[in-house]
Amino acid sequence: MGEVIMTSNTCCFNLDLLPINVLTVLYDSNLIVDFLTQLENEKLKILERKIEVVPKLYKK
Repeated sequence: MGEVIMTSNTCCFNLDLLPINVLTVLYDSNLIVDFLTQLENEKLKILERKIEVVPKLYKK
């Protein structure tokens, strides 16, 4: 939708109307897996930083 890729069980438009370079991205499973892996790694880094900060808050 617009500039955001969303998942859905139904298709609101005809995929055949999309340019080939857009279809290539949409069907590139390696690209999607790499993106999701990177996203999860970033979440883990944020959690690790928060875990380091929390004990420091409780020390007196």
